Amino acid sequence: MVILAVLLAFLLFPTTVAAQVIVNEIYPNPETVEQEWVELWNGGSSEISLSGWELWDQQSSPSLLHQFNNTIAADEFFVITLQSVLNNSGDSVILKDSNGVEIDRLDYSSSTKGKSWSRNPDNLGEVVLTAPTQGTTNSIPTPSPTPVINNSPPPALSEVMACPDSGNEWIELFNPHHQTVNLAGFALHDNKSQVALLENETLGSQKYLTIELTNVLNNGGDSVNLISPDHEILESFTYESCDSGLSWLKRNNNWEQTSLPTKGSANIFNEQAELIDSPVASAAGVVDQRPASDDFLYPPTVLKPKLDYRFDPFPAAHNIVFHDPPKLEKGATSVIMGSIFLLIPGWLYVKEKQQHF
Repeated sequence: MVILAVLLAFLLFPTTVAAQVIVNEIYPNPETVEQEWVELWNGGSSEISLSGWELWDQQSSPSLLHQFNNTIAADEFFVITLQSVLNNSGDSVILKDSNGVEIDRLDYSSSTKGKSWSRNPDNLGEVVLTAPTQGTTNSIPTPSPTPVINNSPPPALSEVMACPDSGNEWIELFNPHHQTVNLAGFALHDNKSQVALLENETLGSQKYLTIELTNVLNNGGDSVNLISPDHEILESFTYESCDSGLSWLKRNNNWEQTSLPTKGSANIFNEQAELIDSPVASAAGVVDQRPASDDFLYPPTVLKPKLDYRFDPFPAAHNIVFHDPPKLEKGATSVIMGSIFLLIPGWLYVKEKQQHF
């Protein structure tokens, strides 16, 4: 009984081992300067002798491609180069052991120049036409994800902080439309790769959204690209350098740096930053820098008549409005003549038209 068991093990063992060697990849239609080849792979855990084994192709009649006289180690690839043997319109490559028993085969029905037929390492029964990987693990392309269908109008780039004094870098988007924007599928890229993908987010009309980044944007120059769900570049901004603490703002499709970053809110440009820093701006309610006394403050259009507001929508810093006519206070000298009065140093305006400056 013991002898019989040993004999059965001896007979079965070669079949078990041999089955671990497979025809892993075929390259039947090479580029002009290349050769055809067939790749074997030992998927087992031990070395196997291929002495006396043969490689055949089928075509219209079987033909011998190669006779082996070597071993193949565990997890090793072995490549056989060929010269104008494999049929481009379809063929079968068959691996036989020293007894002529078929160990494995790989069939294909067509070919593409520069592509190989490869077994999927995760599912050896699946054979895929893909880029050749001679002598290495097959690389099976991941199926393309289902494209995001998004008919929403796109957001717009608004502000970029590439060189923060502290904290993270950030990119600001703005919705200029009179409807909510669906951001699903939109992405942000720098000049090398994707840095953010927007998913399941919406952005209300005239609202801002900030995307924070960590050590992504290059201080010595970079690009920020807004990419559509269809992978098209909708908008692009490129800078050659940045200054610490200054952000890049978009104004009328042009970009400029400002000393007053406005993360998540309406952009304020340098000349408006100067206005906000002045005591005059407090008369518009932009920032309270009033002196302790009740001295009268002239309206901004009196002292700075060249202010130009061409922004839609108007952020608070841009929209200087007096809802009630300013009253004459202590320190103001005026000459009232009917419905007109004069403010020293000589600026004239009509009371009935003083609602907006």
